[in-house]
Amino acid sequence: MLVRANRRESFPLTAYRCLIDLKHNSLLRPHIMKLSTSGIGFFGLVACLCLAVPATAAPQAKSAKTSVASESAKPSSSRWRMTAAGPGLGFTVNPARFDFVLGGEYFYRSDLSLGFDIHLIPFTGGMAFDMMPQGRYYIPVDGLPKVDVFVGAGFGALIDSNGNGGVDFMIPSFGYDYELTRDLTVGSDFGLHIVTDFSDTNPIFHLLLARVKYRF
Repeated sequence: MLVRANRRESFPLTAYRCLIDLKHNSLLRPHIMKLSTSGIGFFGLVACLCLAVPATAAPQAKSAKTSVASESAKPSSSRWRMTAAGPGLGFTVNPARFDFVLGGEYFYRSDLSLGFDIHLIPFTGGMAFDMMPQGRYYIPVDGLPKVDVFVGAGFGALIDSNGNGGVDFMIPSFGYDYELTRDLTVGSDFGLHIVTDFSDTNPIFHLLLARVKYRF
């Protein structure tokens, strides 16, 4: 209750607050005016006000509590209509090479995204470029609200600075994101890439040890 909760306020200040809170209460105003001009006088008026104000303040307090509860119930990592982008660092297996990644994704649903990665893979005498459009499905982890695991797949192309290249099927990829802040995540992912020029086919494993993404 409003009056009892604030025990440190003086009685005049409490009465003044009651008058202010009652300013817009058109239903009680006529009765209060009659009471103030009767023999009960000022103290009767203040007593009635102190009983009336908690009743009018209770719905407001309840509304405030409901608002706070609804805000706390909102997920901290809602990604709907968000874009996330950032770099990553890892390596490939077969052959063993460093793998630098730049990429981004757009969440057209909170758990579903479409993105594009560019892998920069240096090797002796040149550089390979793996361009990979892909889709990802995110799965929340019970008990770990800041962690999301995902599974994805993609279809793109790999070319190198020597003019060699082929079609790249990424089936599948797995990984996770950990939410450092609402706008910043760090994670890791693994993908199996099947690269073929239709005369020779090679599986290449991509393991990103660390990847940072910024949401905007």
